[in-house]
Amino acid sequence: MKKIIFHIPMKIDRERASASSIRPLKMIEAFKGLGYEVVLIEGDASQRKKQIKELKQRIKDGVVYDFVYSESSTMPTLLTEKHHYPIHPFLDFSFLSFCKKYGIKIGLFYRDIYWRFDLYGSSLKKRIAKCFYWYDLLKYKRLVDVLYLPSLKMLEYIPVKLNASVYALPSGLKIDCIEKDVVQQDNRLNLLYVGGIGGVYDLRLFVKAVGRVSGVHLTVCCREDDWERVRAQYEELPSNVQIVHVSKEGVKKLFSQTDLFCILINPVEYLNFAVPYKLFESLGYGCPLLGTNHTLTGEFIDENKVGYICNYTETEIERQLLSLLENKPKLTLLREQVKQIALEHTWEKRCLTVIESLQV
Repeated sequence: MKKIIFHIPMKIDRERASASSIRPLKMIEAFKGLGYEVVLIEGDASQRKKQIKELKQRIKDGVVYDFVYSESSTMPTLLTEKHHYPIHPFLDFSFLSFCKKYGIKIGLFYRDIYWRFDLYGSSLKKRIAKCFYWYDLLKYKRLVDVLYLPSLKMLEYIPVKLNASVYALPSGLKIDCIEKDVVQQDNRLNLLYVGGIGGVYDLRLFVKAVGRVSGVHLTVCCREDDWERVRAQYEELPSNVQIVHVSKEGVKKLFSQTDLFCILINPVEYLNFAVPYKLFESLGYGCPLLGTNHTLTGEFIDENKVGYICNYTETEIERQLLSLLENKPKLTLLREQVKQIALEHTWEKRCLTVIESLQV
């Protein structure tokens, strides 16, 4: 059996339904499904140190590994401990250097570069963290053979000239296409948003526009603590907007009751290259999308013909919703296109991109 090393410089939170936890777990599962034995390096620094020591010995003993696939954290590599102090400065990069010395190719998924934007903030802690983000990039330049980005557009924002080959590696999805509940086959247009709320994901204008269109209902599903932080900004919610906090199974039920999954957010520069994980989850459920013009998400929706896009103004959103309400039967046909596009973005397809690019 072929063997690979899967490295992630932090502990995977198996209880948290966030992209940073879901993605590595799905990738591990998909690699195994493709016939690979996966040796996992993850956990806090003490756990990784033990795993790395054992793995180094196996490599020295002649065990062959096809490649290393690593995923960055949203935090700098040296600050991933709970206390965020860099007390193990050589652990992860010295391991990657060891792998390189033994001729094992290294591919790394650099998941985000939010720290390069004003939205990240400029407190003392943030300014210190930026130094460590720069350090990561300099190490990647020296050690990484193939760099994977959520989209190639993100490369424009990386301030270091890399030596690695660069590939787009957008999120994967699980094909879990579901039919809408029979009780929901009515004239109402049911919209769904699942994800973060606040910051980049400011839904206030969208919520206000929905409130002006009768016959439309919007469900916003987010974490309860996230909602508590921003609820005062939303004043009194329109009667056709509902806020919920549900589990994974609850989210699946929400998708079964939904006509359109919405990613209607203000098109800030950060969204030129960032694509929310939930876009792909929606495709997996066979659900058409409604997105914002002038964002990468909007481009994806338009190019793949999996939904609709509009400008981010109250007037344009209202006009688009009224049009969809009048032409609701078209959404049933659109679901077939969504299902076809979903087949091109499975976790297995994502893993195959990694395998093929590291075996060139």
